Amino acid sequence: MTTHGIATAGQNLELTEGADTILMLLQRYDLEVATHQCAAESADTLYTKHRYWRALKMAGALAILDKSDFITELHVKQAITITELFKDDMKKFETALSKEPYEIFTDFMHDKAIEGKSSLGLHDLRKMKFIPTSGDPTKKMKELIHLANAYDTNATYRLDDTNIHYEPSSRQTSWASRSNQSTTPEYLLQSKQGQTTTKSLVKKH
Repeated sequence: MTTHGIATAGQNLELTEGADTILMLLQRYDLEVATHQCAAESADTLYTKHRYWRALKMAGALAILDKSDFITELHVKQAITITELFKDDMKKFETALSKEPYEIFTDFMHDKAIEGKSSLGLHDLRKMKFIPTSGDPTKKMKELIHLANAYDTNATYRLDDTNIHYEPSSRQTSWASRSNQSTTPEYLLQSKQGQTTTKSLVKKH
């Protein structure tokens, strides 16, 4: 691969017609998603709009690894599949930034659970800023429990002296379930075979 890279240094990687068509459709699709499904003026909107460029760069890298002089439809399809793995990351990041302390607390108790149960003492509750360091600690813990139980309806939070205990209710479903189904339309992954290239967008270095 190194020998091939040196021999072709400075040459342009060209898109086949089919690869270019898929990328253009992806760009249009992501623009529609960003416009109608993302929050206005959010980082997620920009992240979605620019997925076309991430897919193009990834497809170029795959073509170089494949020692190909062209970015083919297969490279573009593989690149789209890779970008799909991270398409919701920015939205999740923005959501996490805006969470209230009790929401972060319930997430933590779920992640900390062993055999479905977990507990956290007053020292850690204050150290992790789930409750303030000033004021009556018992009152603050009761307030936290009240908010946690209202938010996380699939679990039960209770106070025992200076510890808060968590256990799932019988209705609980998987807290961290994640859909692996792609939301990219099927037509983006459908293309023709054996196309020639007319566009040069990626340059080898």
